Amino acid sequence: MTIILLNCVTLGMYEPCADSAACVTVRCRILEAFDHCIFVFFATEMCVKVMAMGLVGKSTYLAETWNCLDMFIVITGSAARFQQFPSLLYVLSSFPSVLVRTKAVKSSRPKFSASAS
Repeated sequence: MTIILLNCVTLGMYEPCADSAACVTVRCRILEAFDHCIFVFFATEMCVKVMAMGLVGKSTYLAETWNCLDMFIVITGSAARFQQFPSLLYVLSSFPSVLVRTKAVKSSRPKFSASAS
């Protein structure tokens, strides 16, 4: 519960209009570090619970609605972080066993145009 409250506070301190995309201010970097740490905590919690409870079935991780929400948040957070590092896709594509998955991820990323419709 403490981590959730900390996450709420850090999200409330974030100012998207004042913080540029480069995140050069000290406050922005501290908030970004907190965001990464909180994400790692939630992702680790999800993995431990899945290993302990199992993934699918009766009395398993996905049997509880809150856990489904947690998994959705962690997966979408992972996807957002994965898109921040496109060079990682290049490194992964050098491994033959990962090449097919890498191409699937590249093709599934949305294409954004510069002009607004």
